[in-house]
Amino acid sequence: MSDNVSSGSESPTRAFTVETDATATYWRKGPQDTLPPPDMMGPYMRNHPVPVEAVDGRKAWIIGSGIAGLAAAFYMIRDGRMKGEDITILDTMDIAGGSLDGAGNAEEGYIVRGGREMNWNYDNFWDLFQDVPALELPAGFSVLDEYRQVNDNDPNYSKSRLMHQQGKIRDFATLGLSKSHQWELIRLLLRRKEDLDDITIEAYFSESFFETNFWYLWRSMFAFENWQSLLEMKLYMHRFLDAIDGMADMSTLVFPKYNQYDSFVVPWHVCCGTRA
Repeated sequence: MSDNVSSGSESPTRAFTVETDATATYWRKGPQDTLPPPDMMGPYMRNHPVPVEAVDGRKAWIIGSGIAGLAAAFYMIRDGRMKGEDITILDTMDIAGGSLDGAGNAEEGYIVRGGREMNWNYDNFWDLFQDVPALELPAGFSVLDEYRQVNDNDPNYSKSRLMHQQGKIRDFATLGLSKSHQWELIRLLLRRKEDLDDITIEAYFSESFFETNFWYLWRSMFAFENWQSLLEMKLYMHRFLDAIDGMADMSTLVFPKYNQYDSFVVPWHVCCGTRA
């Protein structure tokens, strides 16, 4: 508790710290913070159902080898007690992983179609890879352990998020949003999806909004153009607005050791042993 009492004839003023705010740093992200948070407990984390008896002859066919198909196969094996060889995954491509990027080799070249912006609230993802063994660590270490070690030892951080004027680092100390800009964002978050069909981003926001630091950060992070869908931007905002404080220096994101195919799909395939 702290007391601040003014002097002279002024009325005394007192400031009391009633209770320590244990959540003060939880919604803040900087390069010194680990991801996921050490005390995180999502709805799927360690939520193992009661073991069931395996059914002989049971087969499963999964269409698509993206992260959803891989997760479905994983939970069939871990929680449904199915054998990996009884699960077949069908895909039009000759390589598993869907849009998990990074395929090829040093001789023939690589294909990288983009990246998943991964942050702390991928609770289902963290749960899955807690049980997938890491390929380059001693026995007992998971892909999640490896992921965390990489980011704790070399956190993602950049002092020059964007540059302008022929190489000058742009100042992102503030987001540059006026009260009017802030209300535009709030109204967008409250709008119904059904009301946003065929509306572009530039048709909704004021012209000055597109000169703010917020827009520069947002469009460069998620590859938005002014003429693109306002509805898509709204959906992205609902998903990623919690990461806004780490967006200026990129500390809000975490990255695997290699590309997402070699870091996640390959260990998953070794672990689960499904037919693809």
